[in-house]
Amino acid sequence: MRRHVEAAHAAEDADQVLVVGKSLGTRAASYAAERGLDAIWFTPLLVEPVVAEGIAANAGRQLLVGGPADELWDAAVARELADAGCHVLEVIDADHGMGTPDAVRTAEVHLEVARAVDAFLRAT
Repeated sequence: MRRHVEAAHAAEDADQVLVVGKSLGTRAASYAAERGLDAIWFTPLLVEPVVAEGIAANAGRQLLVGGPADELWDAAVARELADAGCHVLEVIDADHGMGTPDAVRTAEVHLEVARAVDAFLRAT
């Protein structure tokens, strides 16, 4: 993961870089933290200490998106990260795919996530 993120970052010449990771991609949190990069983490692996520690160590702005129906989301860790300054969207009935057993509710969840990302990006 680190090698892919480093290669993408090395090829970038933008004034501002935003790291976006989903699930396994959130293992790039320590790389983002080392560079103070802003990040959006979809369904971060908060049960893995290295991921949670990487997010906690990042001075950049961060948005975490997940839900307690996801076995890889740790609500207590998410609250600690929110208290430390991370923006957190916790969708109560969302699983690791940000879905629910109800198709209409899943569409609502995706709209909620899109709105949170939009608000996060506008505040940048």
